[in-house]
Amino acid sequence: MNVDERRKHLKAIIDSFDVMKRLLKEKAVCGDNRIVVFDPPFTLHILKNQMCMHLFHEEEEIGFLSLHRNEFCDAEAEAIMDSWLQALTSFGFRRYRIKRKS
Repeated sequence: MNVDERRKHLKAIIDSFDVMKRLLKEKAVCGDNRIVVFDPPFTLHILKNQMCMHLFHEEEEIGFLSLHRNEFCDAEAEAIMDSWLQALTSFGFRRYRIKRKS
């Protein structure tokens, strides 16, 4: 995934933050401006106010994504972040979101 695609996905996630909080409430720790998703040994932090995402392996930050900056410790961390971006903005996830509203 290139930088522009990542920014587009991140913006979509931040724009639908409140909906995502409701959908992920059983699989994540959700606060007013933060969603923490656990996918052992990884943890994904989505921060609404800062418009960014942090990826951790256990306690170590291995990836960071914002509208202005992308930083990854290696290609694997980059691939994991990309997979989360795709999953959270995928058609299947949106369809699930629509079904849950009904």
